[in-house]
This record gives sequence, structure tokens and C-alpha cells, in this order.
Amino acid sequence: MKRAVLVKVATYLQNYKSIFAIERVGDTIIKMVFKNKDSLFFDMRKSNSYVFRKENYFRQKEYQAPFDVVLKKIFAKSVIQDVIVEDGNRILKIFVESNLRYKKEINVLQFEFTGKNTNVIILNEQNIVQEALRQISINNSFREVRVGKKLLALPPIEIKEKSIKVEDIEKFLYDEFFRVENQKLKQLKMVRVKSLEKKVKNLTQTLLKVENSEALEQNSQKIYNQANLILSNLHKIKPYQKKIEVINYEGESEIITFPKDVKSPTQMVNILFNQAKKLKQKAKNSHLEIANLNSKIKFLDSLINIINKTKSIDELDIYFPKKQNRVKKEIIDSNVEIFFYENYKIMVGKNSKGNEKILKDARKNDIWLHIKDIPSSHVIIRTDKQNIKDEIIEFGAKLCLDFTTQKSGKYEIDYTQRRNVKIAHGSNVNYINYKSLILHI
Repeated sequence: MKRAVLVKVATYLQNYKSIFAIERVGDTIIKMVFKNKDSLFFDMRKSNSYVFRKENYFRQKEYQAPFDVVLKKIFAKSVIQDVIVEDGNRILKIFVESNLRYKKEINVLQFEFTGKNTNVIILNEQNIVQEALRQISINNSFREVRVGKKLLALPPIEIKEKSIKVEDIEKFLYDEFFRVENQKLKQLKMVRVKSLEKKVKNLTQTLLKVENSEALEQNSQKIYNQANLILSNLHKIKPYQKKIEVINYEGESEIITFPKDVKSPTQMVNILFNQAKKLKQKAKNSHLEIANLNSKIKFLDSLINIINKTKSIDELDIYFPKKQNRVKKEIIDSNVEIFFYENYKIMVGKNSKGNEKILKDARKNDIWLHIKDIPSSHVIIRTDKQNIKDEIIEFGAKLCLDFTTQKSGKYEIDYTQRRNVKIAHGSNVNYINYKSLILHI
């Protein structure tokens, strides 16, 4: 971030008398809320740190690390004393009077926009580190950032940067968010879509290799007939013979050749019967395999469409949850997709089997969603007996709709607690005591 802009931010912050609330809303993003509910965000990524403003920023999870606990304890409901930018550095320092339980004291929240050493450091009046977003060992830097250690000042540097004219800092901070977000979002969407398209290609190739059930049935019957023909002619076959000419069921002459490793006509009969049985079973399962592959391809196509329409990185992150969000011992069903929204676990059935699975595994207080009067993906929101916010239900409804259809129109999504849903057959259900909401595509 340019130092000239940071100076403007410092001047802007001096307009506020206190910090009402503060928290981490992303792995590297700090949200600061002031008395009049104005918010300012500090994205402290090493590669591209900057300050921005945005309405209704999405918090994907609640952070409870020691840094977050100390951050809230010291700076929530604190009084701003001063805001400065260090000479010769891109370091913003916010001095506050913290209203702690037994005393009032001066503390400093220090944002360091310093490239690979970008950091957020909490200091007391004596410049002792209370906590930091990134702890830095003396083995990795001349400047140790450790709790309880005095923080050394960074030597001033010559800052060379292109001049920038900022007339309206609020507008500039809003524009900065959309500039950085759109650039990153475009790149992420490209990577995600490319990955999903590769999966679709692999599934399509697998689908093409699945033999048609009718062809498998015909081949099974042909082999079964050959086995019966050999069986009915066993008395004519000499032990050393490796082939036999018979009249088949169509009245035509047919030669059946035995493989070299077959020791007797009886063994050949058993081999053919086993082959016919396996092919018959394969034919029986072939349409199921085809349906399963088609449902997976359809789901991925829907996900690609959703990603192409996604307008923010935080929403994109929901569709690609980090692995650590999932319970380690949980067995993930391939017919079910799991998403996390503000720590709520949301399960979507990819197909009929997936719908059955999440219905079976849902708890009585979980929220169930389905599109009214048309076949659709079932969605279950795990509530853990909590009161669920409307926006969580709306997001679940959006998933239900997006993974069911891309056809434009107005759709009504019903939802109720799982206790009110009775399974009639498979994933077909009857339900009572429900509410509805309207979504448009």
C-alpha cells in the first residue's frame, strides 16, 4: 500500500473518537467498527496488503486464536488517542486508551505494510509485544516479534512511489476493495473452473467407456447359449478336442473354440456360465453407473455455472471449503457435497442417493429445504440446536436452486425442521409446518 494513501487513512481515522468493535473476519483481514457503525477493513496479506471499505462483508468463520482474544479485549470499546504513520515507513499506529477491568492504559495497534514482513502487532505503552498476527523468531529476522519482547523500531527507508491523488478517501477505499477483489476473483474463478472442467472431461471419458446394458445383455445371452450347446453335446466331444461345431438356436452352424488353458469341455461350460452371469450382472448395474456418472457431471456443470456467476471471493471460498473445516473421522459420501457458511455445515444431495443419505443422517432440529412442486436437490443445514439466521437459510435455498436448475424463472423453496419431514419412498417425502421463500434466476 502506498504511504501517501496510508497517511490519508490516518487522517481519516482521526475523525473517530473510539473503536466500538474489532475482530478478524478472514485469515488476514481485520474489521474495525466505530460508534456510528462505520467499518474499516485491513487486509494484511504479505503479497498485497491494503485498507478498504465494504458494506456487509462476509465472515466465513469465527477466529479464537490468542491474537483474536487479545485484540478484542484491548481494542473493543477503546478510546482513540492518536493515529500516525511512521516517518520513512509504511507503518500505521493507532494509540488507544483501553478500558480494562481494573485500570485504564494506553496500547498501540500497529499495522505494518512492509511486504514479506507485513504484520499486525499489539503493543503496550512500553513497546512490549502483547500479541501479533504473525510471530517472528530471532532466527528468521533481526527484529523479533514475540509476546513479552520489546519491539525494535524499523529503520527508516527511502520510499519511492508514484504520486497518487486522493480527493475522497472513503470512495477511494471502496474502489480499492473492488479493484483488488475483482482482479483476484477473476484469477481464482479461472483456476477453479479449469479444475472442474478437467473433472467433467474425465467423467465424460469414463461414461463413454461404460458398455450399453442392452449390448451386455445380448452378449451374456450369447455366451449362455454357447454353454448350453456344449453341455448338450458333451457326449460327442472327445477329451482332447479344442473346438466343437454345433447347430445354434437360430439353426446355423457355429464353431466354439476352447482356450488353450481349458482342460476339459466341462470346465469350458463352467467358465462360460460364469462369464454369462457376470455380464448379466454388469448389464443390470450399467444403467445405474451411467445415471451416477451423469448426475456427477450435471452437478459439476452446475457448480461451474455458479462459479461463473459468483461476485465475491468470500462466496467463492464457500464452494471450495478448506479441508480442515471437515471433521477428520467423517466419511464423505461421493453423492453428497458439503459446504460451510459461517461455521454452519450445509449438505446438498447430488442425486437421489445423495438426497436419501442426507435425509437419513439429518437430526430432528436440522433445517431441510426443497423446491416446491418439482424434483430438486435436497439440502440439510446442520443447526446443532442453534437459532439459525435468515441469511443462512437463504444461502441454503440458493444452493438448492442452483444445483437443481439453470432455467430462468421464479421459484418457491420450502423449508422446515427435519422432524416435520416424513420419507415416503427413497428421497420422496411428505412434510408439514413449513415456510417458503422466493428466489429468482
